[in-house]
Amino acid sequence: AIKAAELAYDHKEATFALIRPPGHHASRDSYWGFCFFCNMAVAIRHLQSTNRAQRAIIIDFDLHYGDGNVDCLEDDTGINIINPSSNNRENYIEEVADVLAKEKAKITTGEIPPYDIFAVSAGFDNHIDDWGKTLLTDDYAELGRMGKDFALSVCDSRRFALLEGGYNPSSMAKAMESFLAEFGD
Repeated sequence: AIKAAELAYDHKEATFALIRPPGHHASRDSYWGFCFFCNMAVAIRHLQSTNRAQRAIIIDFDLHYGDGNVDCLEDDTGINIINPSSNNRENYIEEVADVLAKEKAKITTGEIPPYDIFAVSAGFDNHIDDWGKTLLTDDYAELGRMGKDFALSVCDSRRFALLEGGYNPSSMAKAMESFLAEFGD
């Protein structure tokens, strides 16, 4: 997680950390869901402590709410965590697009400063062939494209993603490949 964040920030590369166990359910003083360390919090705090990124926007598109990310990072006014919640695929994609458009508008008008980095807690368990039964493989490509576009326009192209959930190896591989094809350079 630290290496993915460093490469994304220092080299403006799109990076992806294939991590097991996942981390977005690990809180400051508890853990569950196979998550023992909040990988996203470790990566973001590392960037902050090494005087790199101070402001980050995090999209957690795992089926399950990223309570660990929220617990570890919500008290930081420079961090914005988005956990889409729609159980309808069209509404889900629209929800993410709306949030990113609103954040970009706030930056453009000077209401908030730009983000230094765009981060994704990438869970693929919301796939139609996994527990969530909501998103198609192509929807993950759309999420990747939206993340890349946002990062290119607002974060000086800096972006990284960390693997979170996914329980069907076949659909997870397809969704991950679809996401990365659009998220990357």
